[in-house]
Amino acid sequence: MKESSRSRIFHAGLFVFGGGVVFITSGLNAQESAAVSLDPITVTATKTPSSTRTVPASVDVVEGEALERLQAESLDDVLRTLPGVTTIGGPRGTAELPQIRGLGSDRIIIRQDGTRQNFQSGHKGRVLANPALLKRVEVVKGPSSALYGSGALGGVLSVETKDADDFLEPGDPLGALLSVNGRTANDELGALGAVYGQAGIFDALLALDYADSDDLELGDGSTLAFSGLETTNVLVKAGFEPTAFQRLEFSYDAFDDEGETALNGEQEADDLSEVGDRDGERTTARIAYDLSPSLWWLDFHAVAYRTTTDVKEERLSDLRLEQREVATNGVDVYNTMRFAFGKTVENSFTYGFEYFRDENDGATLRPGASGPPDPTDPTALPSFPDATGDQVGLYLQNDLRLFDRLTLIPGIRYDSFDIESEEADVERSDSQTSLKIGASVDVTDFLTLFSSYGEGFNAPRAQDLFISGLHFPGGFPLFPGGPIVPNNFFIANPDLKPERTETFEAGARFGFDDLLVNGDGLRFDVTYFHTDAEDFIARDVNLLAGTTTLENIDEAEIDGFEASLSYDNGNLFGGLTYSQIRGDDVVENEPLADMPADEWALDLGWRFDTPTLTIGYRGTYAEEQNRVPDDERTTDDYLVHDAYITWAGTDGPLAGAEVGFRINNLFDEDYRRAGSDIKEAGRDFRLTLSMRF
Repeated sequence: MKESSRSRIFHAGLFVFGGGVVFITSGLNAQESAAVSLDPITVTATKTPSSTRTVPASVDVVEGEALERLQAESLDDVLRTLPGVTTIGGPRGTAELPQIRGLGSDRIIIRQDGTRQNFQSGHKGRVLANPALLKRVEVVKGPSSALYGSGALGGVLSVETKDADDFLEPGDPLGALLSVNGRTANDELGALGAVYGQAGIFDALLALDYADSDDLELGDGSTLAFSGLETTNVLVKAGFEPTAFQRLEFSYDAFDDEGETALNGEQEADDLSEVGDRDGERTTARIAYDLSPSLWWLDFHAVAYRTTTDVKEERLSDLRLEQREVATNGVDVYNTMRFAFGKTVENSFTYGFEYFRDENDGATLRPGASGPPDPTDPTALPSFPDATGDQVGLYLQNDLRLFDRLTLIPGIRYDSFDIESEEADVERSDSQTSLKIGASVDVTDFLTLFSSYGEGFNAPRAQDLFISGLHFPGGFPLFPGGPIVPNNFFIANPDLKPERTETFEAGARFGFDDLLVNGDGLRFDVTYFHTDAEDFIARDVNLLAGTTTLENIDEAEIDGFEASLSYDNGNLFGGLTYSQIRGDDVVENEPLADMPADEWALDLGWRFDTPTLTIGYRGTYAEEQNRVPDDERTTDDYLVHDAYITWAGTDGPLAGAEVGFRINNLFDEDYRRAGSDIKEAGRDFRLTLSMRF
C-alpha cells in the first residue's frame, strides 16, 4: 500500500498555482522537497504518470491540503482558482457547467475515478459531486480526443475520490473521522462522518456527507430565491491487493440533492411556474483492476462502470413532473510497455480500448383532474428524447524520452459512434480519427520549451439531434410597443455534423531551485494556444418565427494566453496568474458566446513552523467583458478578496484535530461573472472543524 497522503498533510503545505502544485514536506530536506515537488505528477494528460514540467500539455492539479483549505461547497470553488478554467451558469450548484479555455457543456469530458459523467440537459448542471470527498482534481487543457475520444474538444476534467489510505495514519489498522462545517452566505450546515480500515491485503472506506442550505445571499444584499438545497453523499470503497503489484477495487458513490429550485437554474425565478421541487441523483458503481509487475511489457489498467444521473422536477404551479435520466455503461482498458535503449532512449508505449453506451430516458407526468400525476401514465418529454448512443474507441500513444532532455509524445485514436432514436425513427452512424503530437525539450536545467498539435471532435448527442417540443413560452413584446413573441419550439436537426477542432499550443517553463535561500523554488510558465473549429453546434433562436434550431457554425477561432509565477521557500508561498481568451465566429464576424473575461489572480501565504498553522490571501481581478454577441449581456470588471487560516494538531490530546476558517468575498463585492446571468455570493464566512480518531 502507498503511504497515506492524508497523514502527510500534517507535515506538509501545499500551494496550487496556475499550471502546477508546490508541495513542501518537512519529512524531506529542503533542497529535495523543492526540487521534487514543485512539478506535480499528471496521470490524465498521458494515462501514465508524468511530470508536468516535461509533458507537452497544460495541466493543473489541485490536491491535498490546498484542496481542503478551499472549503469548497461545489466544484466551482476549485475550478475558479485555475487560469483559463471556470464554470458558467451562475452560483446555483444545480446549474454549474465547467468550462476550459472558453469551451464548456459537452465540449469537455468529465471523469470521476476513471468513469465518464455524461449527463447533460439544457440549463441543468453537469456536476453532481461533493468536494469534501475528493482528494484530487486534475484539468488537462486543450484537445484530448487522441486519448479520450468524443467530447474532449476543450480538455478533460478528472476528479478522484478518497480511499482508506488517504485517511489512515501509517501503521494504524482502523480509523474514523468526524467533521462539521458551516457557511454564512446560505446558512449552510453540514457534517461528514467516515470509518476506514486496513487488514492485511484488504482496505475499506465508508463515508457519509450531509449538508442543508437556505437561499443564497448575493453581493448586492439581495437573496437568490429558490437556491437552497439538501444534499447527501455516500461513498463506499473496498480494495483488495493480493500482491504488491496488483489491486482490485470496488466503489459505489451516490450523490443526491433535493429542494425547491428554479427549473432554469441559470435564471432568477419570478413565479411558481418557473420553480420545481427537484430531486437529482447521481450513482456510480465501478470495478477497477491494476496490474503493474516489474515487467517491461505489462502495466495494465481496466475500469468497468455504470453511472446513472436522474433528475426529477415537479413544477409547483401545476404539479407537472419531468424526469431526465442518462445511464452510461462503459469500460476503459489499456496497457503500457516500457523499454529503453541504453541511457539515451526511454520509451513508454500505451495502447487501449474504450467503449461506452449512453441511454437517454425522458418522461413527463401530467397531473390528473383530481390530484397529482399518475406515475403509471408517463408520456414522452420532447425536450429530452429517448435515445441510445454507442461509442467505441481504439487508441495508441508513444511517450519517447531522448537523452534525458527531449520528450516526444505522438498519439492517435479511432472512434466509431452510433446514435439511435426509436421515437424519431432515426439512426446516425459515423467515425472519426484524432491525432496529437507534442514535444518538450529541456534547453537548460532551468528552461523547458514545449509545443503540441492536437485534434478534437465531439459527436452530436441525442439531445442535439432529436430535441423537439416547447423551448419557452411567448406572450411578451419583442420590444416596447413591438410585436408579441409567440411560443418558441425546438426544431429537430438529425443532420448535425460532429464538431471538430485543431489546436496549436506552445509555451515555456522556467524553474529555479535554491534561488534566494536554500531549499526554495520559483516557477514561471507562459503558454499560447490557437484553436480552429469547424461545425460548432449552436442554437439559432428565432423569436418572431417561434423556433429554436441547433445548427453547425462553419468556422470559429479561439486564441488564448496564460501565464503563471509561483514561489515557495517552505514558509512564504505565493503566486500570480493571468489568463486571456478570445473567441470569434468567423462567418458571422462576432464574438463567441460565454467567453471568460481576462483575469488576474494573486495568492500569498505563510506557514508557521509551530504549531501547524497556515494563513493566506487570494485576490481575483476580472476585467470588463464586452466582447460578446449582440444578444448577450456584458459584465463589469470586479475585484474579489478572500482570506483563510488553517490549523492542524499533531501532538497530545489535539492530535488529529483540524480547523479551517475562510472568508470569501471579504469586502462583499457586487459582481457577476461572464457567461452567467445571476450575480455571485456576497461575503461568505466558512468554518470547518474536524477530528480523526
